[in-house]
Amino acid sequence: MEPSLDVMTLAAIQQRYGSIDPNKLVTRRRQYYSFVKYVEAGQVTTTFFGSSQGGSNRQLTNLMTPGQFDNPFVVKAIRTAYYIQNRFAVAYSGTDASTLYSDMVNGLFQSGILRVIIGGQERLILPSPFLYAPPASGSVQLHTGGLTASAGALDAVPPTVTAVAMTDVGAPPFADLTGRKDRAYLVDPYYLLEKQQSFAFTIEYPYGAIPIIGTGVTDDTTNPLYIGLYLDGTEIMNMQ
Repeated sequence: MEPSLDVMTLAAIQQRYGSIDPNKLVTRRRQYYSFVKYVEAGQVTTTFFGSSQGGSNRQLTNLMTPGQFDNPFVVKAIRTAYYIQNRFAVAYSGTDASTLYSDMVNGLFQSGILRVIIGGQERLILPSPFLYAPPASGSVQLHTGGLTASAGALDAVPPTVTAVAMTDVGAPPFADLTGRKDRAYLVDPYYLLEKQQSFAFTIEYPYGAIPIIGTGVTDDTTNPLYIGLYLDGTEIMNMQ
């Protein structure tokens, strides 16, 4: 009979640290995340977890030491994400450049390859990671149309409206990465990352960099677009 994943993880820990009492292990649910700027011109490779929160800020990563986890970590799910301070930096004018919708449905979020290398061994190649490993956070967004413009005038005496002009339109085009929990990418069998073990998590565009389409919204200096990776799993402590 195949051993359970928990037994396999325990065996890997014992191989690395020697005999241990599993009843004395302390575990907790934890997420590690890393966000890296995606420049408007595009980039062939984005490497995650290469900086610490001291070297950037906690908005972009919660890693204390670049390229190293605090304790042995079991990766059970992988989620991609993005961050931009203002996704409506300009008024929608009907052009592809005036909305991030263009990038969501026709740009960098529709392609790419997620590559995972642990200890020099390639463990995962996942195409279109923003589609197949989305945030899956369960968040819901509501977008409605509404009144975008109205104008009128009042007579001085008596104060009655003489002219009114209104425009009732829908919201500009909008798309996002799926938040449905059942779309989460679960790692099976999951990965055990030892402390100080070499690893690489990258998103690559092997056929060439894909530039940002919504350049009226993004700006590499004032409103940059960041793409991110979450590792969701279990941290193992008290290895002595």
